[in-house]
Amino acid sequence: MPVVSRIDHVAVVVRDIRRARRLYTSLGFRAGAIVLVRERYREERREHLYYGCSLRAGGRKPFIWLMQPKDRSGPLARFLRERGEGLHHIGLVVGDAAKCCKALKKRGVKLIREACEFPQDREVRALIHPRSSFGTLIELVQPLRLK
Repeated sequence: MPVVSRIDHVAVVVRDIRRARRLYTSLGFRAGAIVLVRERYREERREHLYYGCSLRAGGRKPFIWLMQPKDRSGPLARFLRERGEGLHHIGLVVGDAAKCCKALKKRGVKLIREACEFPQDREVRALIHPRSSFGTLIELVQPLRLK
């Protein structure tokens, strides 16, 4: 059975990342730069583009990850239209994302995305569908070991 070792991050989708960043920094968070994020999953032809910004209070992790869609298409923009601003997902650290996915599927848990490597972030990630996790999108995050 999958074992979560800690919370990696909490992702929040916003319409105006600069405004959200100002609010969190006024609360004492240290904000990273706003960056354009390009993500492509194995099974999808299209790249997902959005603006992201990390917010940290205290240590390196856990952190808050702000997300703003770059345009009006794509899953993040659709999420924002349908649900509005707020919690998008929770990232949980696991030892082996592929094994976790296999065990979860055996238990009838629906996945949006199987374990997929993100070499630029040195992580493997998978997504558990909110219908299987009480309305909350959960991202399984497996840090890749440096060789």
